[in-house]
Amino acid sequence: MKIGKPDLLGTVSAVNQESSIMTVRDADGKETLVHVNPLTKLNARTPKAEGEKKQKEERIGIADVKPGDWVMVKKIDTDTKTLEAGRIFVTK
Repeated sequence: MKIGKPDLLGTVSAVNQESSIMTVRDADGKETLVHVNPLTKLNARTPKAEGEKKQKEERIGIADVKPGDWVMVKKIDTDTKTLEAGRIFVTK
């Protein structure tokens, strides 16, 4: 599945499961709060094993996201300070 042009690329620096917020640090060191709402499509990609043609992709929850994971985020346009995620791909 392709995400298209992501709105945010970076590494997860913190995850707050209670508020469904993750903090993502981009290549410039800027941190952005990302809200994972009930409609957010959150998928993980794992590296291809030897002999496999495609990466494995599975649906996950915010509890599966850990600091250090690399993410691509596609946002939903809102007028909030926190970025509202529509789709997130996590690379483990």
